[in-house]
Amino acid sequence: MATLGDMKIPRHIIWSFDKAEDLDLSEPENRKWWIKQVLMNGRMEDIRALDLDEVERVLPDLYLPKPIRKLWSDYFAKRRTSNPVPEKSA
Repeated sequence: MATLGDMKIPRHIIWSFDKAEDLDLSEPENRKWWIKQVLMNGRMEDIRALDLDEVERVLPDLYLPKPIRKLWSDYFAKRRTSNPVPEKSA
């Protein structure tokens, strides 16, 4: 299994990537690519490891199959309505 810093890149997510050390997740485009791969190919534990606030921020920029985009768009819409921002007290 290839590694990415302290993180192991599971083969079920990226099976054709042999040079994990070339993937710098501090680069925004690489990070978006990684999130896309996890959303499309990841298991539950892989998705749990993502920062969901970051996923919500980059979701509009990701090219995803329609069913996957709809699933995540619906999830974040429900998340926003079920966790409203508390009102500031005066």
